[in-house]
Amino acid sequence: FFVSFYSLSLAAPSVVEALLEQVNSNANTETAFPLLDSILAPIAIVVVAPITEEFLFRGIILQRWAIKWGVRPALIASSIVFGVLHANFVGLSIFGLVMGLLYLKTRSLVVPIACHAFNNAIAAVSMFAPETGESAVVTDLAWLQQNWWGGLVLIAISAPFIVRFIWKNYPRRDAQLPYFLNRSQRLNVES
Repeated sequence: FFVSFYSLSLAAPSVVEALLEQVNSNANTETAFPLLDSILAPIAIVVVAPITEEFLFRGIILQRWAIKWGVRPALIASSIVFGVLHANFVGLSIFGLVMGLLYLKTRSLVVPIACHAFNNAIAAVSMFAPETGESAVVTDLAWLQQNWWGGLVLIAISAPFIVRFIWKNYPRRDAQLPYFLNRSQRLNVES
């Protein structure tokens, strides 16, 4: 997030300022039921979003596109679409790729849903339980431009692990979808 938005802030600072103002206005919005909101928001982020997004992107989009184009192009395309629909395009496209690989490897949506929920839980904790008592959401362009290097450090630490995981688990050209693999396995067991 920091690195992507830092780059964008240099090219189009007014765009980043507008996005940060939008986030800030949403974070400062008072609700009629603050207790209910403080309970439902983390549930939506940690439970509802991972189930919905994994079912949609891996369970439906990846499946349909893989039938049309093959597993590899569908994996890349569905990951890019996943990234485009989130604020951090590059990071979440890679995240979508990793979730797609987990789905193909485990032949189940349960593992990507759990990983997605864990990832969102980390984000929710940083948003809803900050040390200063204020929201941990970045709302200031100057702060973002001064502290982008923290994101770069995290990328440098995690990149070797992510690249290795993608390299080891990237599907072969003749890879089949989990639906068909699970179906053929069930048919073999029944016969």
